[in-house]
Amino acid sequence: LINVSTRTISGPGSQTLILGFIINGGSKSLVMRAVGPGLIPVAPNLAGSVLTDPQLVINDGSGVVQSNDNWGGAASLRNAFASVGAFPLVDTSLDAAIAANLNPKAYTALIPSATSGVVLSEVYDADTSEAPAGRLINVSGRAQVGTGDNVLIVGFIIRGDTSKQILIRAIGPELNTQFGVPGALMDPQLDLHQGSTILQHNDDWGGGTALTTAFSQAGAFALSSPKDAAIVATLPEGVYTVVVSGVGNTSGVALVEVYELP
Repeated sequence: LINVSTRTISGPGSQTLILGFIINGGSKSLVMRAVGPGLIPVAPNLAGSVLTDPQLVINDGSGVVQSNDNWGGAASLRNAFASVGAFPLVDTSLDAAIAANLNPKAYTALIPSATSGVVLSEVYDADTSEAPAGRLINVSGRAQVGTGDNVLIVGFIIRGDTSKQILIRAIGPELNTQFGVPGALMDPQLDLHQGSTILQHNDDWGGGTALTTAFSQAGAFALSSPKDAAIVATLPEGVYTVVVSGVGNTSGVALVEVYELP
């Protein structure tokens, strides 16, 4: 896994977009961004609905590692965007960005805001080595899932010569019963896309043995509700998208996870 991005509505409280990722094996150079106004040039239909002044806060569980509010047009960040293939941002935009070398552990990237709007959260692998010591082995995004253009969209990229087995989950009911998250999406469904092609769909994982085993292999928490969604897919190098929505055009807070299985 070399890149993950999440586009959805972020707002106050439980609607705050939270992107999680785990680095394993060694330190890793990353470029991280929270893009609101910068979405308008690439998606003009979002004008008037983006988060106008996103912040970005990186936390490692014990405290804030780095934070940014307004990236400021710094040449070092502009160069970092180009090096990882990220689309450019206007120097004076109120988007947020961080380039950092992080130790192997679990992190969260939060997009706190007192208002609501569409935002894109991105984590890019910026290592230039052909065989870097550190790897991204798990990425996740927790946010408000709406309807239409406001569903939760998570993109990820796999790089390498061999296919990878990936576990993907869309969790709603369990957020409420296990973690007490208010307003959880009570019946999530997920679609795995490559381009315009839907590779797999799931609504209700159902408690099957094969998926339960995959959860254990990935170190993912157990699910007691059959209404959450999950799939296992063997994927070659490429760009993929996971779309999480509510059955029957319902809305609520959901968590989407992408795990690299051993």
